Amino acid sequence: MKRFEELYFKAAVLFLGAFFFLAWGIAIGRYKVFPYTLLKPHYDKVIAYVKGHPEEETTIKEKIENDFGGVPERFLLPNNGFIPGYAQYKPASYRNGLFKSNRASPGFISNTKFGYYLIYGVFEFSDARYGALLVDGSGRIVRNWTFEITRPDAIDPGFGGFDKSTGTLFDNVSTTIQAQDFCGKKLWTLSDVYSHHSIEPTGDGYIWNFDNLFFEKRRVDDGVLVERFSIFDLIEANPDLHVLEPRLKLDWKIKDLGKSKKAVMDFEELPEIGLFDPFHFNDITPLTESLSKKFPAFRPGDLLISARSLNLVFIVRPSTKKIIWYRFGLISRQHDPDFSPDGKISVYDNRTHNDYSHISELDVETNKISVLVDGKNFGWFNKGSGNHQILDDSSIIFVDSFGRILHVDREGKVIFSFLNSFDENRTLQLRNVWYLTDADYRRLSEKCGS
Repeated sequence: MKRFEELYFKAAVLFLGAFFFLAWGIAIGRYKVFPYTLLKPHYDKVIAYVKGHPEEETTIKEKIENDFGGVPERFLLPNNGFIPGYAQYKPASYRNGLFKSNRASPGFISNTKFGYYLIYGVFEFSDARYGALLVDGSGRIVRNWTFEITRPDAIDPGFGGFDKSTGTLFDNVSTTIQAQDFCGKKLWTLSDVYSHHSIEPTGDGYIWNFDNLFFEKRRVDDGVLVERFSIFDLIEANPDLHVLEPRLKLDWKIKDLGKSKKAVMDFEELPEIGLFDPFHFNDITPLTESLSKKFPAFRPGDLLISARSLNLVFIVRPSTKKIIWYRFGLISRQHDPDFSPDGKISVYDNRTHNDYSHISELDVETNKISVLVDGKNFGWFNKGSGNHQILDDSSIIFVDSFGRILHVDREGKVIFSFLNSFDENRTLQLRNVWYLTDADYRRLSEKCGS
């Protein structure tokens, strides 16, 4: 009896202690009692971590598993590798030890013996999570690149960029921009730069990237900033054109454009004059000298920009900040508009409120839009990212949202496909793909040795 009373007493003490610390924890958060001031920086981070990003669906357990080197739960997608009319994916070939042992072999389907596919995404390499790899037409992984992770809790693998003229590969994961040469040598890293979405080369030694609401031009060889302007500079320079204002609040004032003179512009300030994420810029593509002959109405260096939240693509002349061409509402939540070799604007048309995504093409002289690739034929729907490229032979390569890349001709026949398998039911995210001819590969590989 006495022993029972002792156990009962200990249990009561433990219960009261737990209740006390629970109540104290609630009081710290609600009433800011001691030691709130000491814990506040970490408290806010913990709460943000628990809540997660509004578009993220991972649990706390999955986040911890991902962030401490386990299963990459933040980057897994359902495996939708089946393509009607085609055989199953074959295992890709690669050197031993390239990937972690907990992931399956990537797969491929190929109807070509030529060319190379440079792919950026999440791969779970043995020594890194993010990076790029180069796959030839036979499904052999011939080269890979890895990028440093500056934040293990990053919810986004960032985006890659590739300058084919120099072979420089870029990455902007977790508040950095990193650059490597084709041989894998690290060239430079910019820290504390909020670069997001596309990094696009000009073809003459520069790249364009986004930094919040700024458009930035940098040198390829060292990343030095050479030109910068903001969305509000564009609004000021185009007072009679209002395509950039539909999601600004009704009571925003022209004086608010003073924000454009600030060195830093936080998204947190934007709700003062705009709705949540009013523009969501996700691609900035310069018109190169080589393609400018196909676009007589524009000049080399003009910028083709995508504003996802506005269903808007437009062309800006950086020297004047004038918007010289735009199309509004013909595509939906789009990504990656490009100057096409046939003199039109091709767009990765996500069509978020439909069943399937498209690769679409806009005529620069009319309002005509045509579908180049219908996602229904490949079970392809991508809600929130996208990358594509139209090649000189008019075939198209693109990344879908199920860890796949596809290379198809204009009749819809699959030339090549790569599946970034993690296990039987899941794949790992891919973000970018670029095509290299055999001649491109030989040229860029010459200085790398064997």
